[in-house]
Amino acid sequence: DASFNDLVINIFPNPATDLIAIQVGGLVADNLQVNLLDLSGKLIQKAKINAGSTIAYFDVESVYEGTYLVQIVNGTNTTAQKVVVKR
Repeated sequence: DASFNDLVINIFPNPATDLIAIQVGGLVADNLQVNLLDLSGKLIQKAKINAGSTIAYFDVESVYEGTYLVQIVNGTNTTAQKVVVKR
């Protein structure tokens, strides 16, 4: 799916302290599942970017400091980016 691979994904702030915003460039044609994983692959939180929207948030105030993966899934395709949580 070329359009999925062309998604421009901004995760900010990075490093984050209490809130992470995941913003997708352009309007989303399909609902996207957004997962926050630790580096062992454990699911910490999940969110959705609905079709027609561009942004989702994770509240990371209660997670440990460290590096996490933000995984974005639309049915068959998956992409992931690292984000750092710092206090």
